[in-house]
Amino acid sequence: MQLLVLIVNLVFYLAFPLHDGAILHKDSMSYVTMDISREPLYPLFLALLRRLFGVESATNEQGSIVGLDGYLFAAVLIQAVAAAFAAFCVFRLFRSFGKTKRQGWLLGLAANACIWAPELLNRFYAARASGYTESIMTEGLGIPFFLLFMVELFNVFRDHRKRDFVLLLVLMFLCVSLRKQLAVTVLTFGAAAFFGDLIGRRRARRFLAAVIGAVLVLAGSALFDCTYNYFVHGAFAQHTGNAMGIDCVLLYTADESDAALFPEGELRDLFVSMEAEMKERQLRMVDVPADADWMARTDHFADSYDVIGYDVLNQAMFDYMTSHPELGDSTVQWFGGIDRMEVQLRNCLLRQNPSRFLSLWRMEAAEGLVNTILRKSVRFAYAALALYTLYLLLMLALLFRRRRLMKGNQIAPEALAVSDTLRMAALLLLAIVINTLVVSALIFPQTRYMIYGMGLFYAVLFLMLVKMFRG
Repeated sequence: MQLLVLIVNLVFYLAFPLHDGAILHKDSMSYVTMDISREPLYPLFLALLRRLFGVESATNEQGSIVGLDGYLFAAVLIQAVAAAFAAFCVFRLFRSFGKTKRQGWLLGLAANACIWAPELLNRFYAARASGYTESIMTEGLGIPFFLLFMVELFNVFRDHRKRDFVLLLVLMFLCVSLRKQLAVTVLTFGAAAFFGDLIGRRRARRFLAAVIGAVLVLAGSALFDCTYNYFVHGAFAQHTGNAMGIDCVLLYTADESDAALFPEGELRDLFVSMEAEMKERQLRMVDVPADADWMARTDHFADSYDVIGYDVLNQAMFDYMTSHPELGDSTVQWFGGIDRMEVQLRNCLLRQNPSRFLSLWRMEAAEGLVNTILRKSVRFAYAALALYTLYLLLMLALLFRRRRLMKGNQIAPEALAVSDTLRMAALLLLAIVINTLVVSALIFPQTRYMIYGMGLFYAVLFLMLVKMFRG
């Protein structure tokens, strides 16, 4: 029967790319062309498929082109298989929570359906009208990797088996090498180890092992990044553009007075010119009307962010590099020079009055929490508040129930089952909060950055409801 669930998942996820082909989005070609600003894993994934399948277009039975090239079609098929396997692993995990075989199947199938839901919403409801598994985007692999990470994170803290720990490290390495946002997996693991092992269990050895593992993941991904760029771009250096996101946020919260943060010279002149352009185009936080509500303010930031990044910041940096040919004309030298300027810009703007940044961060974090489980609107914001409140109340009720089930030094089987449910709920909530805080500080929480925990949230919510009322 479990094999049937896997087959159904494969049919579900493969149906989208088989029908739609490979879908390209704004960022897709930067991965295809192995742009130096991208993390190495996804461009290498596409390059390997390009080597295996070539660039001849694939066709369906009607003779229509499926995707743009054969290797891109192969990529989305592999992404679909990865998504199906991840959903199946979630099914198996939630099935193990069942008190009876029947309850286990109910929990497993419900969780599987919750994992399907975001794909269905993106394909049929959202304005993008395509699923992530059929798109040439890092989310095509990132979402399955994150789901597998959450499954193994739970296994590690429940069973403390070495093989689960090693597999978790591998998954974190893949996540960080795929897209830098997924460094939140390492932060989640570290925070879980801190609260679960060092504080909760007072087992410093486990916490130390977690710290060493996290350091190895980050160091290994950095080495992988540098090695990739050495062979592809001829420079042993990490990908560029890491400071661009926070620069856009800090430029948005800055005003004319922040020119004083810069030393006299070209960098200050660069900031002044960008600030003048943003003021003219009403792109800054100070340009939002004082009586604007939360929705209007977060919408203004979302609308301004890409304009600041691509039309203002990038153009200013390109103009600067063009006017300084002595800095180098190769791709590596060009983008390396831009990277250094963006880092200097960030270091100066970090000294601005923090009140505007903190105010923006608070609003964006609220938006991120909503977008993680629903979609931003006034109505959905209240619904999200109700759902998070229910989630926390169920955790609290299960905690009290666990205490009642404890009998001296004897731990009843029911208490262990409740403990596992609480552990899963706490780990997911920790992952959601960390992802929200990081994304809200460094970019803006649009759905594609927040969707990783959406299906799991409803799966865990249903699990807690069942455990609360059915045992």
